[in-house]
Amino acid sequence: MIYFLTYPESEGHWQGMYNEAVTSELARCGLEYRKIVVDYFSPSCHTVLNEVQYIRSKVDDVWLLAWAQNPLIELIEHKPGLKCGHVHGLCCFPFEPAVLAGVDLKEKTRFGYYDCLFLNSRWSYENAMRAYPEHAHRFVITGFPMDYGKLDPYRETPKEQDLVVFNQRFALERAPSLVIELARLLGQKGYRVRQLSGEPESRIAARSPDLGRLLRAGRAVGLDFVFNATKDEYHHRLAQASVVITTSLCDNLPVALLEAIYLGLVPAAPRSLCFPEFVHPDNLYAPFHLEQVVNLVVDRPVRPHAVTQFAKEKVMARYIAAFNRSGDGQSDHVWAPVTSGRDNSIGWGK
Repeated sequence: MIYFLTYPESEGHWQGMYNEAVTSELARCGLEYRKIVVDYFSPSCHTVLNEVQYIRSKVDDVWLLAWAQNPLIELIEHKPGLKCGHVHGLCCFPFEPAVLAGVDLKEKTRFGYYDCLFLNSRWSYENAMRAYPEHAHRFVITGFPMDYGKLDPYRETPKEQDLVVFNQRFALERAPSLVIELARLLGQKGYRVRQLSGEPESRIAARSPDLGRLLRAGRAVGLDFVFNATKDEYHHRLAQASVVITTSLCDNLPVALLEAIYLGLVPAAPRSLCFPEFVHPDNLYAPFHLEQVVNLVVDRPVRPHAVTQFAKEKVMARYIAAFNRSGDGQSDHVWAPVTSGRDNSIGWGK
């Protein structure tokens, strides 16, 4: 049995995408699992915690936590079975101890309760190794499971050659001041520049006075802020664009950029963080070098990008290989996925 302890459902959010990708692959592989949603802000949370507390697991079971920093690991760490967790980010910014919204996530201690910790990229692996070398034997690079099949209906959408988009979150760690300046520079060259968002401007501005000022500054230079109420609207508008730019200063693996590349947009990304792991070198720019970004938009080099390594089938194969590797000596059980034509190695970039 695989006990999958995960986030609440959130349609269109990466957490919902993760939940659906993992459960669909567990089902496809014929693996028995039990999905347990833990919402700490719901009155039903105590009921769920009691349910977890009284589960009588076996030595050949697997506990899979969608969020490795989840305090639930402290409730189950003594129970039989393999403990695995996905580390989607070490913290809000990967250059300092993990504190999220003022809460110490106790990563160093909680990571010690796991047999395997799954990481999104080599960049996140390097961060983890620097921060917690004592947990080196637990880290496995798996990538984030992308369900590219859901994007296939949008791949034939006609491109608008003058349309450039930013589809990263409009947040301070995504360097919105660079977005605004690039919108000004590209507008001068006749390009239409959009910021695609799953949140309305009012909600973004309410988070921070700085974000409110930046939104106003963006509108002043011609940045078209487009709110998408549904995922269908978002994918349709994204597929219409010809170029996607990211200015992120903090990304262990950007789902938004992977989606854009799969939909045929020409990417422009910094030559840093995780981007060189899947973006062709010809589409990378020196961080903060806005002239290089503009040149990439003008020249728009069409190159192959290694995004299929994150297909959910390949990521789940890496999960299962890690279950088997880490379970050696614990029991005779072997977790066996459907392997026809699949990559079952734990190695990266397969």
